[in-house]
Parts: sequence; C-alpha cells; structure tokens
Amino acid sequence: MNMHAMYTQLQSQFAAIKRTLMNMKGSPVIQGFAGKRLDLNEHLNVKELLARLDAIDGGYTSGSGGGGGGSSIVIGVTAHSALTGLDHDDHVQYFLADGTRQLDGDLDITGDILMDTLKSIGLGAALGRILFTSGVHDKVSVRDAEFCAGDGTNQVFIDELGNMKFEGNATVWNDIQFSISTAKVPASNAPTWAVFTANTKKYKFDINDYVDLESQEIIHGYEEGTDVDTHIHLFTNGVDVTDRTVKYEIAFAITNFNGVASETVVSKEFIIPANTADRTHLYLDLAEITGTSILFGADITARFKRIAASGTDPSDDPFISQFGMHVRQDSVGSYEEKSKSLKTWVLNDARSFVTLGLANPDAVTYAAGITSNGFWDAQ
Repeated sequence: MNMHAMYTQLQSQFAAIKRTLMNMKGSPVIQGFAGKRLDLNEHLNVKELLARLDAIDGGYTSGSGGGGGGSSIVIGVTAHSALTGLDHDDHVQYFLADGTRQLDGDLDITGDILMDTLKSIGLGAALGRILFTSGVHDKVSVRDAEFCAGDGTNQVFIDELGNMKFEGNATVWNDIQFSISTAKVPASNAPTWAVFTANTKKYKFDINDYVDLESQEIIHGYEEGTDVDTHIHLFTNGVDVTDRTVKYEIAFAITNFNGVASETVVSKEFIIPANTADRTHLYLDLAEITGTSILFGADITARFKRIAASGTDPSDDPFISQFGMHVRQDSVGSYEEKSKSLKTWVLNDARSFVTLGLANPDAVTYAAGITSNGFWDAQ
C-alpha cells in the first residue's frame, strides 16, 4: 500500500472515531474534568486527538462538571440505574416481569418450576394445553378443562362437566351380584338351608334344586355392547378322596328398555379335585353371554338350578353362596338418567391424545348437551 492510500485509510478511520464519539455523546463537545473540554469539530489529527482526550482526564457529562481519575476515559453513564428510559420496553425478545408479553415459542426448562402454595397454572386460549409426555405418546394432557391420562388408546378421560370415561385397557370390571340366600324358593325341589359355620348358614343344592333370583339391572357404567361373564361362588361340603363332578344351570332374560323378554339357558359342568378341603371357596366360570345388543339399565331375571352331571356326585351337596355377572365398565355412571346419550365430537386441531378408540383417530365420544367451545366441534 503506498503512502497516499495509507493516509486516506487513516483519515477515514479517524473520521469514524470522531463520529462514534459524537454519537455516544450526542454532541460534538466532550466536557471533562476541571473545565477541560474537547470539541470534535476542531481540525485535529490523530496524535492531537489522543493528546486532547488524555488531557481532559476523566470522562464527561452531558452538562458541566464531571469526574474521574487516572488517565482512562469512560464515555457515558457508569451505573445502570442512572440510565434514562429504564421503564421503556425496548427489548422485545425478553420476558416482562409483569407477564404482559406473550411467549410465542416453546419454553424449554431443565430445572423445576416452583410456585407459591396458592398459585396456579392457567390456560387462557381455547387451544392451550399442558402435556406430560413419555416416548411418542402424551401420557397426561390437560386442555381447556378436559383431562386425559393414557396413551391415546388406553386412557382415562374427564370432560369439562366432570364426566369420566375409560377406554381400551383402562376399562374396568365390575360385578352384578345375585344373592342365593335371599332368593325365592319353590314348594318342591328347594335347596336346603344348612349350617355353614358355627353361626352362619347357606343353601346347599341337591340335583334339580333351584331358586328364582332377585331381579337386577345392568349397571349405568356398563360398556354397552360388551360381553357379560357369568360365574358361581361355591363352597365344598366335606372332603372326597377322588374327583367329584357338579353341574349348574342358569335360565335368564336380559331385557333392554322397551325390549321384549326372551329366555336363554346356559349350563356347565365342574370338577372338584380330590382331597379339596372342606368349606373351600371355589370360583366357577359358567358362561359368557354375547353382549352385542345389551344396554345399561337392562333388566336381568334369572333362575339358578343344579342339574345332573356326567361324573360322580360329591358325598354331600356343595353350598352355593352367589351367582354373579362380571361386566366391563367404561364410565363411572351414565351421562343421563336413562341413556348414556353420547355425541361424537372431533378435535378441531387434529390432536389425537384424547381419541377414544373410535375408527376415526380424531373423533371422540363426548357427553351430550355440551356446546362447542372452539376446541371441540359437534358432529
């Protein structure tokens, strides 16, 4: 580089330094200590500028006075609290302490979120949600007053009215019990009311003995259309050294509201293993009833009977404690008194973490009477 080019470059840099100083000051005049001053409009070369800066010894202020010490110059305010405009919202990339700026992106937190005892997390927008995820599934989701715990197929769902629904493997078994001791006994072929323990009694059934059971109804939480499992609670009466065989029959009618009663008869044979202890409680699966057309609230009328078996009878007739029906339950109860009356609602943003096992992965079964709130769309 020749001398002329170097001179031109230095002059350019020198001019830039002067502009920077003027921009920082807001004025071409730098007021220093003890009345010393520097006017950047003066025609100074680099050497003269440095000498004059060193001479004013100590910084400047926007008015008269100043201060400092040593030979370094500090341009501007040295205490943050002395800055003007501290109450101005000049940095839009930051959170505000009063919470008035909305967060547009995700907040990634590696530590804990600690809140005072009486504080809460609120979701203001209709599509706001809190998700607790594991792997590819949302395990717990809280969204616009609806709560879901599960993986999108097996889950517990609570809607904004507090109605609870179980889906997939989250459905539970419940029992409809028919007491034998309170059943109606016939004039003939009645079971024997016999001593069971020192202070209790139960019915024991000989072949062809029967009772008419007290009617029950399918519980309100029943998952409509699912199969019903019938079973017997039996207690042995004495000890046999060889296997013994018993057989029981149930004649029943399960009738929906406004339905017409129709009787079904099922029976099954059971083996009591040799040397089974006296008064042993045995659970006997009787038959599985196809539940395709069964609805909650259906009436159940039944007769229980012992019939002849193909093997050797026990030495003494076993006691029968209960006849029961196990049913799948997908809700705590029904949404309406006489009907579950479910509507299909669709997540309008195609989220699927609360899908309730329907063919359409974005569809959910939802309680009737709930108006659309911007999150669900009625179908």
